[in-house]
Amino acid sequence: IQEGSITEPIHNLPFISFDELFMDFEAVSLLKGGPIVREIRLIGLHATAIRHENLTYNFSDIIEQLRQPNRKPFLFSFNNIQITEGSITFEDRPKHAGHHVSDLALAVPFISNLPHSIEVFVHPAFKANIDGTPINFAGKTKPFSPSLETVVDVDIHQVSLPRYVEYVPAEVAFKLVTGMLDTQLSLSFLQTEGKPPALILSGQAEIDRLAVTDGHDRPLLTLPRLE
Repeated sequence: IQEGSITEPIHNLPFISFDELFMDFEAVSLLKGGPIVREIRLIGLHATAIRHENLTYNFSDIIEQLRQPNRKPFLFSFNNIQITEGSITFEDRPKHAGHHVSDLALAVPFISNLPHSIEVFVHPAFKANIDGTPINFAGKTKPFSPSLETVVDVDIHQVSLPRYVEYVPAEVAFKLVTGMLDTQLSLSFLQTEGKPPALILSGQAEIDRLAVTDGHDRPLLTLPRLE
């Protein structure tokens, strides 16, 4: 597909656009009850996210649809996902601020909830320039019969949680006042013959100076350190 785009349903503004999309479907998808895609290549992705003054987002309607009760699970197997030349623009209207992600490149071996094996040749990687700060990390592959495992280390230091929790696109009944996050984690993409693919998160996470209040700013929880 060349030069595709998706617009917002109300304001008819661009939400997601791309220069080129390539998808290699498996014929067995018809028998498995969901799409099985051998390879996905997305070039020139651009997404625009907007937080409105009422603290909703321009994609809040999608979240509401996914939260509908009795919704039938969507079965899928997306493999060898590659996104290049991407960018994301985030507009925070309540704070009159904006953030921009450029030079985005993402590689994911697979995301799947179907027990179907596909040859994986993509190694996990993430590269981007976020508000002028370059970020670049890549995973490593550990093949062992009859499995294939690719691992990404997720190590972050002293991230202020309140700064990001307020952007959660769902209503919460508490307020995170303070909390600094450190992690030494490994995210594993594990593919074992005859079993569904699995995402496994392991390692250690620590939160310092955690303080939570309720909707009326009354103290709810305080912890000097949580591991």
